[in-house]
Amino acid sequence: MNDILDSKAGSPELDCPDSSLNNIPALAFSIAAYAFLSILLLAPYFWKFGPTQLLIPFSLTIAAAGAFLFTTSFSSRSASFLAGLLYAFSPYSLSLLTLHPAAMLIFTCVPWILCLGFTAALPQRTIRQIIAICLLALVTWAFFAYTESLSFYPAPVHLHTGLQPLHELVSLPVNSPTLFSFNLYHIGSVIALYAFCRHILDLPPLLVSAATAGLLLSMSDPILAISPVIWRAIPIAVLCLLTATAFDTLTAQGKSSKKEKWFTLLLLIPIAVTTASNAATLLHTPYAILRLSVTACIIALIIISTWTGRPQKSIVKPILFTALAADMICHAMHLTDHWL
Repeated sequence: MNDILDSKAGSPELDCPDSSLNNIPALAFSIAAYAFLSILLLAPYFWKFGPTQLLIPFSLTIAAAGAFLFTTSFSSRSASFLAGLLYAFSPYSLSLLTLHPAAMLIFTCVPWILCLGFTAALPQRTIRQIIAICLLALVTWAFFAYTESLSFYPAPVHLHTGLQPLHELVSLPVNSPTLFSFNLYHIGSVIALYAFCRHILDLPPLLVSAATAGLLLSMSDPILAISPVIWRAIPIAVLCLLTATAFDTLTAQGKSSKKEKWFTLLLLIPIAVTTASNAATLLHTPYAILRLSVTACIIALIIISTWTGRPQKSIVKPILFTALAADMICHAMHLTDHWL
């Protein structure tokens, strides 16, 4: 799968970020994979879906494809593929299944609109980025204003996320998962936290500002009759982008500086402690021992690859790719079963 996603005709460099949106083969493959996973995830519940709910797999697929395109300007295609998976099948996106299917429309549009201002296919101009952010806010407001005029509320207006316990950012409670959690499962959260500390300053300042504003709005009271929980889609998209960049960093070759070594070690110690503290809860889930073992191995892999010099990415990359995808799919199936 990595070879399919990262191959570039006529280019000797396989893992560099894309500079255009003309990556038709990789995009087509990704859309097919996202559609297959969406149907696989929701197929057991089709029998109780109404006509509008049958559009949910389509929404998840389009959202994942948008996240894929959004992140290809910053990361390799295989990393962007994972970003699409994490965005469309994150605990936050699956929480939207508890609302009306129309609530997923804004979530689906977020990465596509961000592509207009934050992509290497277009000149990186501040005015374009501002227009993209304003367009996203305008589309969100127009959607809720229109639904309110119809006395139709796809998401409760006063539904906001509030402050989330810090330990849930790394290890999502399995028996009683928090709705609209700011979490990317176990392995994804480990990489996301690593990415946040290391790569957040590498992102365009306006993108970071938009994500921060979205996070704050999701925890505040409603503004202009917009359900606050919808705003969380913006920081989730940026978090998936950071995870993709960290995936490339961890699978790249080269020596690490002494400062980077200690930084990585100090960062992963609390992550490992948090994961271990939640082990008792995780033991009640399917394949718990396997998932805990894989999480521990990924943490060890990050430490070893940073401390001793990065191993060959031909070995590390498929391991990390498979572990992250498997962790996401297993947890997504559990959450879907819990909420549907």
